[in-house]
Amino acid sequence: HGLLNNTHLGDDTTVEVIQAGAKLVAQAAGRLGLPVVATAVAESLKDEIGKQDCLGHPVRVLKRYMPQALW
Repeated sequence: HGLLNNTHLGDDTTVEVIQAGAKLVAQAAGRLGLPVVATAVAESLKDEIGKQDCLGHPVRVLKRYMPQALW
């Protein structure tokens, strides 16, 4: 059990947004006594972010099946 960082702003997501979310999720995880198990990243950003987020959590790549969906 643990938390997954799935920070995103749809098409406006940047690596900076994901990394800021990683820090926020890590703070919440600490308060809850849970680990952060991974950070979710869209395929389009996988090369920019690498295999780990800024805090060393593993990155899991997601494929968007409805990229034109309205948020």
